[in-house]
Amino acid sequence: MTKRERELAGPYIPRLIFAFLEPDYPSTALGLRAAGLGGEAVEQVMSEVYTRDRIVADVRRGAAPTLQYFVEAGALEHGATLEAFQESGLVA
Repeated sequence: MTKRERELAGPYIPRLIFAFLEPDYPSTALGLRAAGLGGEAVEQVMSEVYTRDRIVADVRRGAAPTLQYFVEAGALEHGATLEAFQESGLVA
């Protein structure tokens, strides 16, 4: 990729990482409903189990090799890309 292409694509990478590693919320909710939980109980379980901090930590762990690669490749040297990674919680 050219430098310009990397700069355009870089800010979208955190979204892609989350798309692949974030839990499948609808499937989990369906499973809980199939186990007999009602709507409010499903919402309570989902909100207690899937806190934003926990999700970010799990995604960060799962993406650790990928994140290391982006650091080594210099991808986070581009301001908008670094900002997107920081806003997503993938890097400090």
